[in-house]
Amino acid sequence: MHENEHEMKYSTYIYVWLALVVLTWVTVAVASIDFGNAAVFVALLIAAFKSSLVVAWFMHLKNESATIKWMVATLFIVFAIFIGITFTDYPFR
Repeated sequence: MHENEHEMKYSTYIYVWLALVVLTWVTVAVASIDFGNAAVFVALLIAAFKSSLVVAWFMHLKNESATIKWMVATLFIVFAIFIGITFTDYPFR
């Protein structure tokens, strides 16, 4: 093990996994509610939160350097901009 690696407890992985399971249930429950045009936005918002949990804990981004964190944050911001552009284009088709 390298000196800059952090050891994670198994309980942390279990809590993150339980959060992912609960968020999956929330996604299924939200799908049964009629949100109209906002349904896709709500589903993508939940999916983005779930992906951030996976990236932070299972891919160990939480313990990485600030440079790597900024690179990933930039990626998410650019992705959000592209999704936003897609949502603004969709009503005009």
